[in-house]
Amino acid sequence: MAARDWNIENIVNTSLIRSLIRINVPGYINMIQRHLKGDVPAVDAEVCKPFERYKGGFFIPGGFVHPGTIITRGGRINFNETTFESKLKQIVMEDNATLLYPNRFEYNCNLNNGAYSKIALSMLNLGKSLAAPRQRLSQVKPKKYTAEDICKSYDPSLSERKGYGAREVICSCLASALTKRLAYVDLCETNIPLSATEADKLYGGVRKTSQESPGTGSIHLYNPFVIWCHTSRILPDSLSGLIQITGPKFGQFATISLEYLGDDMSIPGQKIFASIRGNNYGIVLRKYPKTKPGERTESTRRILLERRRFGLNKVTDGNISTYSVQIN
Repeated sequence: MAARDWNIENIVNTSLIRSLIRINVPGYINMIQRHLKGDVPAVDAEVCKPFERYKGGFFIPGGFVHPGTIITRGGRINFNETTFESKLKQIVMEDNATLLYPNRFEYNCNLNNGAYSKIALSMLNLGKSLAAPRQRLSQVKPKKYTAEDICKSYDPSLSERKGYGAREVICSCLASALTKRLAYVDLCETNIPLSATEADKLYGGVRKTSQESPGTGSIHLYNPFVIWCHTSRILPDSLSGLIQITGPKFGQFATISLEYLGDDMSIPGQKIFASIRGNNYGIVLRKYPKTKPGERTESTRRILLERRRFGLNKVTDGNISTYSVQIN
């Protein structure tokens, strides 16, 4: 998918994103009730869950992952459109990677995150060296990029954090490496390492995965990017755990979460997920532009999503205590 195609339709209009949002609705309702009581948890408190066993996990198109980096495999679920959401609800109870294929999901896969950070850093640091002007070497060796620099560029919190979790490292580093997909295959070949046959197979998988749009009709199963789900708010404006979707350029990503919209009466009705005691809440997509390693801009584009995209009815004073979503 080209950078120009990374628009709201291609970010949101997939079965995976639609179902992740629907699964998170009980968490949205809980956080609305807490917000009305003035009991919103801290941004880093891992309590923004739709149900107790929810861990979120992360999702990677399987064609981007070489089998040599899979330490252990969990279960396998064949894709069935009628039972997709109920099976996805089982998957988000696991903390490891879910590999996405057009006809199946392989979940609870433990990946070698060190391999992907090594590849991403090799790509960035070599690019930095090649871009340097021809001159005598300075007395002090230039500082190299680190995995923390990559994670910071994909961190929506804009905070000066020290240390990132394994999920953030592998997702950020793989997203970084996939911004230059031919170089990614070449570096996999030398860093993992791969035989010529294995490298050809990985190249074919990356090429096919980059071009395919699994699914039928106007709704596709997933897009060729890395997705991970947070169990904390991350952002002061968010009232739920973030769903984060990476983009085709370095540091480019989008987040989806529940946000408080105040009492603005000009907001179109379909863009209001809940209206309780005059307080409006919406499902918000924020787009973050590309950046440089170790940097993160504060500018975002904020888009209110229509609830009908996700098959959701409006939450009101009259139905909030009984509101539920039927998971297929």
